Order: sequence, then C-alpha cells, then structure tokens
Amino acid sequence: TIDLADPDALEPLAELQFEKAKGDTLFATRFDGDRAYIVTYFLKDPLFVVDLSDPTDPRISGVLEVPGWSTHIESRGDVLVALGVDDTDGQRVSVSLFDVSDPASPALIERESFGEGWSWSTAHSDVKAFTVLDDLLIVPFSGWNDTVGGFDRLQFVLWSPEGLDVGGYVDVQGSVLRSFAHEGLHYGLTTEQLSVIDATDRSAPVV
Repeated sequence: TIDLADPDALEPLAELQFEKAKGDTLFATRFDGDRAYIVTYFLKDPLFVVDLSDPTDPRISGVLEVPGWSTHIESRGDVLVALGVDDTDGQRVSVSLFDVSDPASPALIERESFGEGWSWSTAHSDVKAFTVLDDLLIVPFSGWNDTVGGFDRLQFVLWSPEGLDVGGYVDVQGSVLRSFAHEGLHYGLTTEQLSVIDATDRSAPVV
C-alpha cells in the first residue's frame, strides 16, 4: 500500500506477502471498498480475501482453494461473479459464484463449465467480451466437437446470489470481441459479424 498524499513523494505504507501463493501466477484482482480479492494458480486456485481497512496493516481475511482458476472477478455485494477455467476434466471455460459475506470464510456457491473437454474464451484475455448484467451472464466460448467441428458461441446464464441457471446459446461466426444488451435485445460483435440476438426465452435465444 502507498500513501498518495504527496504525489511528488510517494510513501510506502505496508507490504503483504502471500505465503500460500509462492510459485503461483497471479490471474485476477478486484478491489471493492476496503477489500481486495486476489486469485493465483499453480495446481489449485486460491481466492484470497484481503482486508485493506487499515492501509498501514493489510491482512488476509480468508482463503478458498478450488480447482482451476479465475481470470476476471466482478464484485456484486456479498457475491463475486468470476470468469475462469475449470481444469478438472481438460480445460474448459467456466463461470463461478462465490459467497464473500463472511470474509474469513469465502465459499463457492456454484460453478458451471462449457465445452467438451477443451474450450477457450476471448474474454480470458479481453474481459470486455464477457457481459455481467443484473440477472444474466453472457459468456463467449469456443471449442470443437465431432458434430460441427470448430465453433464460436455466446452462452446465456441466469444468475442470482443463490446460484447459476444455464440457459441456451447461439452460434456466431468469428471470435467474440464484445457482447452487450440494448433496448430489449442482445448483441455479439465478432471478428466477422454483428449478431442481433432475441433472448426473450433465455433457454433458447435466437440470432
């Protein structure tokens, strides 16, 4: 932590070392008020909850280890929405909900993964391709199967603090760069097209 009172003479206040993360790679960080949420990964994904209420004495409040890792975290009150990778069976794109109402005891509410064996997402490197709305997640992912070969998709997932409800998906052409909602419709912008999506029925969205 750094004291910014005098921008011409920045003063270090404190340093916090993560002993459980030695040898890990940092994948995601999110600051929310006087907390920070930090995800590292080597063999498992520790989610660290850091108390920053006293900048001169930052402390780790709690740690949760789950398979895989998160690449992006959205804080929604006592719930974290995370995009990441599930490595329990290959490596697949996943979304997770974490309960952080008790910072000393963070918990995984639910995780859903997409694809068959291996899948990947443009949002892992550019999070603007991933959309988090009040009750809906739009998850871009790509993969391959024996039926259609390679594919690019936008997956619709309903969410609440209680859990995830996987809806339908649409196939698009090209890697997804952005997804968003506007005036009752949803849109997917790819390297090749702009798709206009009617998701009135979240279980069966259509282009």
